[in-house]
Amino acid sequence: RFNFYDILPESTVTAPKVEEYRFKQKSGSEDYFYVIQTGSFKNRADAERQKATIAFKGLKANIETVTNDKGTVWHRVKTGPFTNRSKLNSALDKLVSLNIQPLVKKVKKDS
Repeated sequence: RFNFYDILPESTVTAPKVEEYRFKQKSGSEDYFYVIQTGSFKNRADAERQKATIAFKGLKANIETVTNDKGTVWHRVKTGPFTNRSKLNSALDKLVSLNIQPLVKKVKKDS
């Protein structure tokens, strides 16, 4: 005969506090945002064309013109910034559906 049903209500077990199991807020998530570079072109017209293509998917893009150390001018097409991972992933899905291979850049916010 088991005494389990009589003994159980009278006993209590206190679990030890383990630091690893306590919820920890992710730190630094507000310190960064993400920008997606969709392309880099020598010809500005090509950059404008890609910007328009991206706009048809509902993404606002801008063109950043830079000159490298050798004096070559490049026109980078970028969209963002994204502070929310789900919006970032949604934008990436739209770009991939356009057969664009995006580059995600993590940018630290200015203090």
